[in-house]
Amino acid sequence: MKVIFEKRIYLLLVSIFLILWLVTTLFYRSSALNTREQYLIQSNQSYAEKIDLTINRYYDFSNYLFNTLIDDTTTSLMVGGSSEDPILKNTSRTELYNHLKLSYEEILEFNFRQLHFHLPNGESFLRFHSPETFGDNLMDVRTSIRLANTEWRPVQGFEEGRIFNGYRFVFPLFHENNHVGSVEISISIATVIDTLFTIEPSRTHTFTIQRSIVEDLVFDAYLENYQTSPLHDGYLFDIGVEQLSLARRTLFEDDHYERFLEHLKPLVDEPMRHEEDFSVHTTYEGRHYTAHFVSIRNIDALPIGYVYSISEDHAYDALIVRDRMAYGVISIFYLSILASSLVYATDKERIREISKTDYLTKLSNRLHFIEVSEKELSRSLRHNLAMSIILFDVDHFKHINDSKGHFVGDEVLKGLAKVLTTHLRKYDTSARWGGEEFMVLLPQTTSQAAIEVVLKLQRMIKILSNELGFPVTVSFGIVSLDDSKHLDDLLKLADAKLYQAKENGRNQYVI
Repeated sequence: MKVIFEKRIYLLLVSIFLILWLVTTLFYRSSALNTREQYLIQSNQSYAEKIDLTINRYYDFSNYLFNTLIDDTTTSLMVGGSSEDPILKNTSRTELYNHLKLSYEEILEFNFRQLHFHLPNGESFLRFHSPETFGDNLMDVRTSIRLANTEWRPVQGFEEGRIFNGYRFVFPLFHENNHVGSVEISISIATVIDTLFTIEPSRTHTFTIQRSIVEDLVFDAYLENYQTSPLHDGYLFDIGVEQLSLARRTLFEDDHYERFLEHLKPLVDEPMRHEEDFSVHTTYEGRHYTAHFVSIRNIDALPIGYVYSISEDHAYDALIVRDRMAYGVISIFYLSILASSLVYATDKERIREISKTDYLTKLSNRLHFIEVSEKELSRSLRHNLAMSIILFDVDHFKHINDSKGHFVGDEVLKGLAKVLTTHLRKYDTSARWGGEEFMVLLPQTTSQAAIEVVLKLQRMIKILSNELGFPVTVSFGIVSLDDSKHLDDLLKLADAKLYQAKENGRNQYVI
């Protein structure tokens, strides 16, 4: 019973500390994951701000170019472009091209991609990047052109065009206070990507656009400029932009980039369907990488694709290392407390055992025997049960010590203790009463049954004598509840009966 109780105590201690460790670890893990999530969100916002700054810089530049390039000659030629006379219309187109050809070649050096003029009805009048392509009406397919020519205000934003996509800066044109059309000065998304590489060369930057938008708007002859994105079948990448990214990329070598995208694809498939900004962190070939996806929206504020970057993220790696160390510290902290608690519990139990155990025989000591006997006496009286007590003493023990030595005398005492622990019932209590005296408590045992116990002990003591090589005899005093209902009286009476047994010649019992 005692062993079971001790095991339960230890099990309870371990369970408590395991629960505390688990709760603390889960709480820290929740906090750590939140910290990592906030780090990714802030990093993504920082990346989005860099994209916005790049676009705004070109918007300011486009305003400067508009104010510099567009003069009265330009707007007067746009008047001719609206003529019903096809000859005058073509002449105006040719003269406009010749008027601004050198300027267009100059703005190309600043990474501008298009200079495109439109008539008031949205008809394409002159594409400097493709002067042979004109006459198609863009009013229904290009929001920027529709707003500039109906609301007569500058419009900016991303749009997919019939040939190219890019950031469009569209300005209405007036000649002598009459609306004569609009002009678009635009940059390719490749310009944005190139600028991002300049700002953060250690990252890989690129762009992907929704397949449906490209297939709905781009001339069939120019669809070959796009290929399916390796990250999502519903997106395409601009081959020109991808070639630029490949030329400036330093993060991956050989085919590692393609293999990394295959690794990344299942992680971004679902977020890309939601068309919102997001970031993902992953471990690839033992290194930590973060991919930031910034949703690009067109002039109608509809999501059309992503600018995204991939980088080896040492800061995120540091967060992981910090968290692992924290988990280690938490575990060590609780293990040390648990170990201390178990040692304390063990020491306390050991002290408790020492306080009630005889050092030599490992039987109960006198004090513990009295405590157990008082409880058993009370229980026996309460339930009207029998109870007996035996007090015995080794005959001529002093002679054994004097003739054979105290170590042999100790072996006699330990041998008697072994006889008691081996041949008594589990719920009987035996104690070293003092010196060579022993006390035995027999619950639910009549005086007659106690005699049977004594006879059994005498037989076992004879066997012990043979093992020791010299005779050992014992005198017994036996009492029961028939003699008294008080423990002190029983103990005194047992002592008297033992004394009587010795007076009668020893090696016998008196009841």
